[in-house]
Amino acid sequence: MRSRGWGASGPPITLGAALRDAGLAETRARDLAIRHLADALLAELGGGDRWRIAERHARGAEVLAALRRALTGDPSPVIRGFAGIGLGQLGDPEALVPLREMLAEETGEDEGAVFLRECGAIGLAQLGAAAREAVEGEPALWAIRHALEHALGSPRPELRFQAAQSLVEVSGDAAEGPLLAALELELHPEVRRGLCEALTSVARPGPATVARLEGLLGSPGLDPATAFAAALVLTAAGAASGGEVLLAAVADAERRDRALEALAALGERAPERARAPLHRLATSWLTPGPTKVRAAYALARIWPAEGLAILERLGQSRRPSVREAVADARAALVALAGENRGTR
Repeated sequence: MRSRGWGASGPPITLGAALRDAGLAETRARDLAIRHLADALLAELGGGDRWRIAERHARGAEVLAALRRALTGDPSPVIRGFAGIGLGQLGDPEALVPLREMLAEETGEDEGAVFLRECGAIGLAQLGAAAREAVEGEPALWAIRHALEHALGSPRPELRFQAAQSLVEVSGDAAEGPLLAALELELHPEVRRGLCEALTSVARPGPATVARLEGLLGSPGLDPATAFAAALVLTAAGAASGGEVLLAAVADAERRDRALEALAALGERAPERARAPLHRLATSWLTPGPTKVRAAYALARIWPAEGLAILERLGQSRRPSVREAVADARAALVALAGENRGTR
C-alpha cells in the first residue's frame, strides 16, 4: 500500500514543505504532506535505529505533533491512515494505542474503515520493526505481536490478510506458529494466499507447515498464486513436493525468476521434465540476459555439465550485467560445493 520507491532523489516533498502543508485546508496538499512527513524526516536523519528517532531531529517534535493531530482529527480516513503509518515509521511509542484502536472490527465496512484497519496493521508493523531495534521497545513489541496475532482471527478478511504480512515483519520466524494456526482455519481464498505468502518469509518452515501446505497443494481448485507461494515455502523447508508447481510457474513471466531460483534450490530433486524448459530459457535469444543466467544456474544445480557449459558461453556476453550475473552464479556454485564437502 505504501511505496517508498523514490530512489536517490528522496521523498517527493521536503520536510519544511511537508510541515507547512500538513495543516492546510486543501485536502490534496495536506494528503501529500502527511503521507510523506515521516519519510522526509527520515531522509534528513539519514538512517539509524528508528525507535523514538524523531527526538534526534530539531524539528522532530513538530513532525510528531502534526502526525498525531492528523491521526486523531483529520476528516479524511486516508490521511488518518497515513498519519498512523508515519508515526509507526518514526518509532513513536505513543502511537501504539491509537494504532491498535484502528484495528477495531466494529468500525464499519465502508472503504474508509477498511483502509484504516489495513493502515493500523501496517503502522503496527512499522512500529514493531522500530521497537526491535531498542531494548526499551520490548514491551511495545510484545503488545504489537499480541495485537497482530489477535487480528489473524478477525472476521474482517482485509485485516486478516494484512495482519499476516505485518506479523511476519514484526516476529520473523516466530510468526510461523500463529500463521499456520490461522491457515488451518482460513477459508477465504485471498487471505489463504496472504498467509502462504507471509510464510515464504520464514527461513526454515517446520514439519507441521510442510504437511499443511502439501495437503493444500492437493486440494482441488487451488488458485495459482496460492499454489506458488505454498511451493516456495515447501522449497524453503527442504521439501521437493512443490517442484511441479514451480516448473509450471516458469511459464509465467511474473513468477519465472523466483521459480527458477527455487528450482535451483531443489537441485537434483527438481522434476526430471524441468530439463527441456530450463534449457530453452537459458539458450533462447528471446530470454532476457539475467533470466538466462538464472535458468543456466538452475540447470547447473540439476544437470551440472549442461548448465556449466551454458554458463561458460554466457560468461562471454558483451553485456557487463550478464557477465556479472554469471560470476555471481559461479561463486554460488563454488560456495554450495564447499558446503556439501563440509557436511560429508
